[in-house]
Amino acid sequence: MRPSLLQPPGSPLWWQLAQAVLVAWATQVDEEDHGPIAEYRRRADRQLRKQLAFQWRAFTEAQIRDRYLQAPPQIPTCQLRQDERAPPDVPRLADPAFGPLACTCQACTDQLDQADVYPQDRSAHP
Repeated sequence: MRPSLLQPPGSPLWWQLAQAVLVAWATQVDEEDHGPIAEYRRRADRQLRKQLAFQWRAFTEAQIRDRYLQAPPQIPTCQLRQDERAPPDVPRLADPAFGPLACTCQACTDQLDQADVYPQDRSAHP
C-alpha cells in the first residue's frame, strides 16, 4: 500500500475505517459463537473434530505447496521458510501460513495433540 493512501490515526476517515473493522470483527465473532457452525462444533465428537482438523491442515498445506512448486517435498511445510534450500520468494518472517496448523508433519501433529486443541467436552460452553 502506498503511504499516501494511509490515513493519519485519529482522522475522521481513520475512525470510520476503525469502526467498520470492529463491526465486521464483532459480527464474525458472533457468528462463530452462535451460528450454525458453533452448534455443529458442540455436537461433533472429539474424533470427528480431529479428523476434520487434519483434513483442513492437509488442504492448507497443499495450498502453500501449490504456491512454492520448487520447494523440496521432504521439507515439512512449517520449515519451508527456514530452510536455506527454500525458494527465495518464500516468506522468511513469522508467516502464520507456515505454522503447525498448516503442516501435517509428525512434529506439528504431536505439538497440536499436546496442546489439546481438540477439547473433550465443548457442551459446557454456551
